[in-house]
Amino acid sequence: MAERTDLQAVIDALEVEYKALGTTLVFLRAKAGLIPLVDGATGENPPKAPDARTEQQGELRPDSFFGMGIAPAVKKYLAMEKRPKPLPTIVAALKSGGILTQSTDFYNTVYNTMLRDYDDFVKLGSGEWGLAEWYPSRPKTSEKQKRQKRKANNTEGKLTK
Repeated sequence: MAERTDLQAVIDALEVEYKALGTTLVFLRAKAGLIPLVDGATGENPPKAPDARTEQQGELRPDSFFGMGIAPAVKKYLAMEKRPKPLPTIVAALKSGGILTQSTDFYNTVYNTMLRDYDDFVKLGSGEWGLAEWYPSRPKTSEKQKRQKRKANNTEGKLTK
C-alpha cells in the first residue's frame, strides 16, 4: 500500500510539471505567432495561459517575469507574495518565473540592482527585502546617498586644467 502512495505522489508531481510545461509552450507559441496544437498525450486542447488573476493570488508561473527587467520583476514578485523575502528566495523565484539573463553571477546582479533602487526596495535587518511602499515611515534618503550627493556637489565647483 505504501508503494502505491509513493507512486501517486510521483504521478501528482509529474502532472503539475506537465501542466506548467504546457502553459509555457502555449505562451511561447502565442509569442511566436504560431497556432496552439492539440496535446498529443491526452488528445485535448493544450492548457490555456492563465489570466492575471492567477498571478495576483501569488501563484508563480513559468512566464511570470518573461521579458521583464530585474527591478520590475522583483517588484512584481514581492507584490505577489505580499511579504518580505530573503534574497536567495527572490533569485530562485525570478529564475523559475522565466526571467532572461546572461549574467554569470545572477545573485549579485539582483542584489546590486535592489541595493541601488532605494526608492522601490528596503533591506530589512532580518536579511529580507520588502517593497518600500510597505514602509512609508522609513527615511527617504540613506546617509550614504547624502554623503555621495554632498561629495558630488563639492567637486562640481572645482575647475580642472
